[in-house]
Amino acid sequence: FGNFEGIITKATTTRQKNLPSSFSLRSDASIVNFLEQFPLLVLSFANNHSADFGFTGINDTLRTLENTQIGYVGIGRNNDEALAPRIVEINGVKITFLAFTDLLPEEYYATTTKEGIARLSPENFKEAIKKAREVSDFVIVSIHTAADVNAVPSRAPDDRERLFSRLAITEGADIVVGQ
Repeated sequence: FGNFEGIITKATTTRQKNLPSSFSLRSDASIVNFLEQFPLLVLSFANNHSADFGFTGINDTLRTLENTQIGYVGIGRNNDEALAPRIVEINGVKITFLAFTDLLPEEYYATTTKEGIARLSPENFKEAIKKAREVSDFVIVSIHTAADVNAVPSRAPDDRERLFSRLAITEGADIVVGQ
């Protein structure tokens, strides 16, 4: 399970985010050739760089991934897809992956009628984990959040990360990955 810190697109126009464009992360679609070597890989696209190239980047990523065997979570053509779990079965054991972030501008979160990224909110969190718990043996949740995005990076989780980690465990997650 890995965090794909960026988006898959050839787009060069970045969204405005008060940082130099060199801080906008993307990969060319040829990355798929490398990623497909790992058949059990699941990637999270729920992170602060997933909207660096706006809706063009989100849609390019979805188009690129739809005809591959690459597992991904946290992004979709609507809210249901963005919140949908990725289930991997290994030796009869079902492992479910989910991913969420709250580090994007409002417009880039998926809705019932619009593509986007899975929003980290208590409601989305609880519902997605509950559904995942019903169909799997293990639930692994990725959260991409920060109490203060301008704080000095730390190896220890901040208060917001601890809050959502505890909520995930209370709701039935077995593992929480903070990124």
